[in-house]
Amino acid sequence: MLQQDNTFPIFLDSAAVILAIILLFGLRFERDLRASPRWIRATNLAFAINLLVWSALGFTLIFYSAHLTAYARAAISHCEWMSGGITLGIVISLGFSRFLKPKV
Repeated sequence: MLQQDNTFPIFLDSAAVILAIILLFGLRFERDLRASPRWIRATNLAFAINLLVWSALGFTLIFYSAHLTAYARAAISHCEWMSGGITLGIVISLGFSRFLKPKV
């Protein structure tokens, strides 16, 4: 039986966690980002949370897939894509909301 090489997915999930932590802490502590427009901060927050969810589900699929049924693996994969779709919907709705409109 051939073993699957998981090096690249592990690298991507690790990079996603690191990027999410940088975005979350950067929004809170970086002086330049605190002065940035609200739409940049809101979209960065949405993307950072999505990256954390995506990488947690990805690590679950990588490290525990042998213990899961085929149905559970498919459900976790679908949850990854649903979280991406929800994040895209949040970003689109933020774009149309009054919260992000400049004050005149």
